[in-house]
Amino acid sequence: AVAYSKEEFEDMFESFIKGLREQADKCATKEFDLTPLQRMAEQVDALGDAAYFLGGTANEKGVSLVDIVRLIHKANLSKLFTDEQGNKYVKYGEDKKVIKSPEFQPPEQDIQQYIKEKSKEALA
Repeated sequence: AVAYSKEEFEDMFESFIKGLREQADKCATKEFDLTPLQRMAEQVDALGDAAYFLGGTANEKGVSLVDIVRLIHKANLSKLFTDEQGNKYVKYGEDKKVIKSPEFQPPEQDIQQYIKEKSKEALA
């Protein structure tokens, strides 16, 4: 989504894979006999680091990550089917993927509208 050409995408992808390998090598040297609390603290710390990075990147683009996640959540909820009593439920296909209801609305249009209204870089 961020590349402007196939070549740029391939370079970015290779850089991503290289960074992923470096992090995997770093993690492989860590202590593995952690208590459940220590393990969860490590996991939550990593999630927090990822959220911090993602939120900062969104902020640089002039948008709120929380707002974008809300739009995606709204779209995901529109995948649900509704029974006769008004209860929502999920349908799965044979491949175990969620089947989208006829009411499904992908988030892209809402995200584009949000960007037009909020982003400093929109269409720059």
